[in-house]
Amino acid sequence: MDDDRLHQLLKGLFKDHTWEWIVNFLKDIYRQEKGLDLMDERFSVIHRLSNILQFGDKLTSVKQWTSAEYMGMVKVWLAALAPLLKGHPDHFEFIKSVTDFIFITSYH
Repeated sequence: MDDDRLHQLLKGLFKDHTWEWIVNFLKDIYRQEKGLDLMDERFSVIHRLSNILQFGDKLTSVKQWTSAEYMGMVKVWLAALAPLLKGHPDHFEFIKSVTDFIFITSYH
């Protein structure tokens, strides 16, 4: 897949739809700002590995991302969000399926 189509997939499917949906869902179940704070906390504790992007402690306040940052988020969001989605297996399965789809379509 060429870079432009991968960028569109990451921006459209991941960021504009799935990410916004999961942010709103977590805000609903954890009461607005607490949901955002929990997401920031979970992404900030991802262990430093050579090919994993670090996001710091205010991930949810960033307004614009690059394709590399989107892909970095996709690489870790299952691990980061799993504890927050306990009791919601269908939601977790959906984001797992989106992740699988993004990775499969990015194969060369």
